[in-house]
Amino acid sequence: MDSRQSLRSLGMILIASLFITQSYAQNQSQTTKDDDSTSAVEKRINALVEKILSSIDNEMQMTFGHPVLHEPLPEGQSADSSDSSALHDEFIINGTDSTITFNGDNNIGINDTIRGFVVVRNGSLTVNGVVEGDVIVYEGNIIINRSGIITGDATAVHGTITKNDGGTVGGVMYETSEAPNHYRAHSSLLSRRYYYTDRDRHASRLHGPTVPQFSLNWLTNSVSNFDPFIIRYNRVDGLFLGLGRSEVKPWEARKNFALYGSLGYGFALHRWQYNLGWDLFAGPRDCMEAGIEYHDITDTRDSWIMNRKENSAAAFFIHEDFFDYYGRRGFNIHGSLYPTHHLRARFDYLVDDYESLPWKTDWSLFGGNKHFRPNPPIFDGLMRSVVMSLDYSTIDRTWWQQSGWNIHASAEYAGNNLGGDFSFHRYLLDIRRYEPIGNFSKLSTRVRVGSSYGTLPYQKIFEFGGIGTLPAYAYKEFFGNRMVLVNFEYLIHGSALDNSDFWPIEILSPFSLVLFLDAGWADCVPARLSYSDGFNTLTWNTLKSDVGFGIGSRDGTLRIAWAWRTDQQSSPVLFFRVSRPF
Repeated sequence: MDSRQSLRSLGMILIASLFITQSYAQNQSQTTKDDDSTSAVEKRINALVEKILSSIDNEMQMTFGHPVLHEPLPEGQSADSSDSSALHDEFIINGTDSTITFNGDNNIGINDTIRGFVVVRNGSLTVNGVVEGDVIVYEGNIIINRSGIITGDATAVHGTITKNDGGTVGGVMYETSEAPNHYRAHSSLLSRRYYYTDRDRHASRLHGPTVPQFSLNWLTNSVSNFDPFIIRYNRVDGLFLGLGRSEVKPWEARKNFALYGSLGYGFALHRWQYNLGWDLFAGPRDCMEAGIEYHDITDTRDSWIMNRKENSAAAFFIHEDFFDYYGRRGFNIHGSLYPTHHLRARFDYLVDDYESLPWKTDWSLFGGNKHFRPNPPIFDGLMRSVVMSLDYSTIDRTWWQQSGWNIHASAEYAGNNLGGDFSFHRYLLDIRRYEPIGNFSKLSTRVRVGSSYGTLPYQKIFEFGGIGTLPAYAYKEFFGNRMVLVNFEYLIHGSALDNSDFWPIEILSPFSLVLFLDAGWADCVPARLSYSDGFNTLTWNTLKSDVGFGIGSRDGTLRIAWAWRTDQQSSPVLFFRVSRPF
């Protein structure tokens, strides 16, 4: 396999994604020029209501049950609900710029798919199936059950929104406090329509717009993603208790600056730990960020393998700690640019003292006669480095219906004119794709490539193997200054069986089936080689892989799985997960 051709292909994927992002940013900038006088949320609701009512008045709708009322009902009067609860057999409604209007209480069945705007007047809407568009309910509630999917926005005017476990809203959820009777008439030559005035509209945002969920686990530059109460357990800190405030994104801040930080104590290490950061926000729509952070922490480079909460639970309950740790004390100066909410370019200047930490505790609630692994030593010393990174994300806040790309690329430069005890260049590319296939299955893919120039200290080498990477192999069995890792996961949602009349099959509906395939390669090559060289040993014979399956909860988060090596005959490796692999 030609190493340059492989890197070129991966680079083309990233470049293509960036061109898509640039095009999206241009379109977004054009549509936001008129937002000066009204907030983005108000504009969005107003435009949506105007479009729907205009479509209704132009008779571009399909009506079920009672006729649509263009005039608001008198105070206290409600539509006759004697036959307003409509249950539909399997159907698919398609519409371009069309409005599908219901009157009274309605239920979208589990096998139903509606494509277009959905409007419900004088009743509630229960969603068990799929709405490929936006939903607005006037004088009623929206209930999204575990199999229900709304790909657009959900708005309840004078009502509430209830999203049960497993339910999905791809856009934004709004609740407004004013009833439809507060409409005001507006006459024009073309049509008569009703609209909310700014004074009458009181919209509260339940969930923010779909924004990138940048993973700080990819970069170990900042430790600022935590709950207010921090509880961890590992073989170095032992029990760690602390308090903290998470880092704030520019669009979440109410001021032009924000403070974040944490303070906690590791009882086995007998050591206080902290981080304190200050960020400034500037630019149009707060698209720029700059700040500084001081820290003295127990850090790890392994949080991309699994989240910290799951690792703490494994260490506390089953005597398995999957992270390796080191001390990191210093500061970083950083700046970020958000051309859109989907793209972040970041710059970090880091000055850190690294130190090895000892293995301090061997206690666990369960685990029999097992012992924790020793915590490996690192290369101690002062590291001065510059990290440039690019993150592109179209992932929403939900799991089952999340789809799109999550791409991270970073380049770290240490030594040379920066000083310090280390000199190297380190490059990382992580591409993830989440692709729903129909209503009840999804394919998730991760490609992770690492390379370097110069001598990498131990805390910067690439390692994988075992849980979260190649589960059929030993933990961190593969390491080096070159790495390629590919993971595929196909998940079949148990709700596909909800309507089965055959009870032995129906009892499986609360579960999901997971099929996976993993492959990886790592090697140590001479430090003098360029980052693009050294991949010539990557062949089908040197590529290690495994296959397996698992049974899990509906969203695949909680699972038990079995993995088999493909290079030799061996017994399956059994493992448990309480979080998604990637």
